[in-house]
Amino acid sequence: MPSAARSISQGAAIWQASLLDLFIFIHGAGAFYLSSTPASPSQIQVDVNGIPTTAYSYYPYGNAIVLSPAELPFQGATVTVTYEVGCP
Repeated sequence: MPSAARSISQGAAIWQASLLDLFIFIHGAGAFYLSSTPASPSQIQVDVNGIPTTAYSYYPYGNAIVLSPAELPFQGATVTVTYEVGCP
């Protein structure tokens, strides 16, 4: 990748991570940082109180999932994220 394209890509990654941090700060809920990088983001499974949901987005630059604001679980809900771990 040419250095100019790499710089733009790196800048976009920093911007996206910063925007995700801002969203989490403002809303305070609904964002969950993953402990490892998923092998295949399309295979992430999210359950809220044992019920599968697709109302989330995965952000690879922050390695986090963010639940849709309209679908935020109530306080005390159990959110489970399941995925296969990719190579480090």
